[in-house]
Amino acid sequence: MRSDPAIYRRQALYDQVWTEPIREVAKRYRISDVALAKICRKLDVPRPGRGHWAHKAVGQREERPPLPPLREGAPAEYRPRSGLDSSVDLGVGEEAARLLARDRDPSMAIQVPDEITAPHPLIRKYRRVLRRASKKQDCPLTAQPWPF
Repeated sequence: MRSDPAIYRRQALYDQVWTEPIREVAKRYRISDVALAKICRKLDVPRPGRGHWAHKAVGQREERPPLPPLREGAPAEYRPRSGLDSSVDLGVGEEAARLLARDRDPSMAIQVPDEITAPHPLIRKYRRVLRRASKKQDCPLTAQPWPF
């Protein structure tokens, strides 16, 4: 997860979603296209309809609606929350607050080794199966040769 959350500005989003497909814009922000569509709704940013980019690809021209004026009290930008804010009182009990504080401690982070030295017997068995399959096909998750 990003440590510095993006700030989504209304005018910039409007220009971006009408310049290229929302899926491409979302990739730059490192969020899903669904999440970006929700942000556009929060900021009252009109988006191209279904088929807009297909129509544009074949030379049809579609009208781009103007960005509506900002309603009174509506935000001009959106700043996503980034996880739990330690300054917020969640109203939880003493033990829960202690556990949350412990979980935020960097020394409690789970360390995952780069290489497994003593895998579980089922993992060892499955590794042999995958080694045989790896000569014929790539890993479906990474589309690269199997790492073992």
